[in-house]
Amino acid sequence: MRTLTQITDAVRRGEEVTTDELRYTVAAYDVMVAKFNIQQDRQQMEEFFRAAESDPREYIGPENDPDNPEVVAWHKSHINLAPVMEVAKKHLTNEEGS
Repeated sequence: MRTLTQITDAVRRGEEVTTDELRYTVAAYDVMVAKFNIQQDRQQMEEFFRAAESDPREYIGPENDPDNPEVVAWHKSHINLAPVMEVAKKHLTNEEGS
């Protein structure tokens, strides 16, 4: 199975994903959000409830809709998380070694 980032990118870019990839991605994001300890940040908790109680398509809005060709084109040309993630991982490793 692809990574969470790969599956998310595929969705955002209008590419094919499997039902299993989607099921596990939703579960993974749910687990991740549960670990964020949002109850200590009122703004994050308010956003969580706004998202949780919304229709997903309405929540993301047209500016993030993977069915919008302009959004897909923008994502393909501007979003490449792999190098950002590598730098972040190196930074975290350096902090742990300090």
